[in-house]
Amino acid sequence: MLCEGFAERWLRQWEPFPDLGQHLHLVNRDLLEPSRWTERFVHPWLRATGRVPHGKLWQTFLLTVPQVFYDPFARADDPERVHPLMSQPLMELCLQIPTYTLIAGGWNRALARLAFAQDVPRPIICRRTKGQGADHSRMIIQANVRFLREFMLDGLLVRAGLLDRTALERVLSGSSPGSDPASGELEDHLGTEIWARRWTAKRAQAAA
Repeated sequence: MLCEGFAERWLRQWEPFPDLGQHLHLVNRDLLEPSRWTERFVHPWLRATGRVPHGKLWQTFLLTVPQVFYDPFARADDPERVHPLMSQPLMELCLQIPTYTLIAGGWNRALARLAFAQDVPRPIICRRTKGQGADHSRMIIQANVRFLREFMLDGLLVRAGLLDRTALERVLSGSSPGSDPASGELEDHLGTEIWARRWTAKRAQAAA
């Protein structure tokens, strides 16, 4: 483990999308070339990394990813979303904390574990994994598979070549729709499809 850490820090170049193709099963494979993503979506500061630790680079990169400020199902008069934990003072404070402090004692989220040690049961403080929503996602897909097939297979994302229609058909077919590992990814694309359709409709109305 120690040798791996040294190699990661000194011998390998930091890469913000190291496993891109492993987690995006429904996106057109032609779009998953890491260099294209790095050029378009990574801030120039994160390309000239210098001697900044990889963990701090990764933390900084995650802070540049927009939070879900806009709900694809939202209405124009919905209240504005506010994320207090994403305020600038808190983000600047987090970026000042060294990575070795964040993993003190070999524990990830070490500061959070310490802060809540007196208020949260020890089995929760010491756990290494988080819960997953895979079963819930699968149930939603199975209950709405007919709608999803009609809505997604010939949707804007497929027509624009962003999603692989064959991969979508695989996820939404068979005796157990939603059991494919890519079913969780489908929810993200569904939100994007809804947003794209609403944006396209509003644009058409404005031009009329």
